[in-house]
Amino acid sequence: MESSSSSSGGVPESTIEAVERTVANLKLVETHLLEFLSLANPDALDEMPPLQRAQSLFMLAKATSTIFACMYI
Repeated sequence: MESSSSSSGGVPESTIEAVERTVANLKLVETHLLEFLSLANPDALDEMPPLQRAQSLFMLAKATSTIFACMYI
């Protein structure tokens, strides 16, 4: 078992690294999500075939629920 901890409060280094990776990944998600949402305007959705529109909205819903689930684990 790893017992190393940082000198600034006893938080294990592996925990700090995991938090830093999570923050970096959330920034990437934010970037891609903003790009995706810019395409989700009513005019763009109206141009999509119904199945593609449904798949896009379903993917957005899954991504959103996954993000919120990860925030509370």
